[in-house]
Amino acid sequence: MSGPSARALILLDANGERTILILGGEPWPEPLPLGDLPPASGVACVYVESYGLFPTTIADRFAQALLVAAPPACGHSTWPADLIVGSERQYQANGLTSPYQSARAVAQSRLKLVVVTRGARGADAYGPHGCHHVAGSTARQVDATGAGDAFTAGLIAALLAEHGIQDAMERGAAQGAAAVEALQSIPPDWVESLDAL
Repeated sequence: MSGPSARALILLDANGERTILILGGEPWPEPLPLGDLPPASGVACVYVESYGLFPTTIADRFAQALLVAAPPACGHSTWPADLIVGSERQYQANGLTSPYQSARAVAQSRLKLVVVTRGARGADAYGPHGCHHVAGSTARQVDATGAGDAFTAGLIAALLAEHGIQDAMERGAAQGAAAVEALQSIPPDWVESLDAL
């Protein structure tokens, strides 16, 4: 895209909670036009931030990859994913009553799990056969920026390394906890710990 990018200002309160303000820049078209996509063969995972920004044809293009998406946005009738991951604040209120069933209505038969992160209260993964829980961490929160992304990256890395969902959730929680303890969105040893998987 041509033109200037928007600036993001990240404000932190005394508890490390953040507010992000977006200033200026051109609005993105919806959905974003996609240029040449990589060959589908050999792609292990595709993460879609929002089908409000990207076309749902991604799901057909990468049918064999692990397709991960953020929670469905209001008003969308189609939101294909194998795995939906987001904080409880990202889900619509009615989507938290029965997370898997609610998400499956728009994600359809491809959906395997819906993960809801709950900050210091841990996280839950909902599937057709029940729920998996991981406890919250005693991490000292300095900066919450990037904690959800760190959790998701740890979870995905573990699943791609063929760990079970409970272990993958624990690894995601450890990455999220590491993220909140650093005054930056990516802790210094974060990438190296993912490589260890």
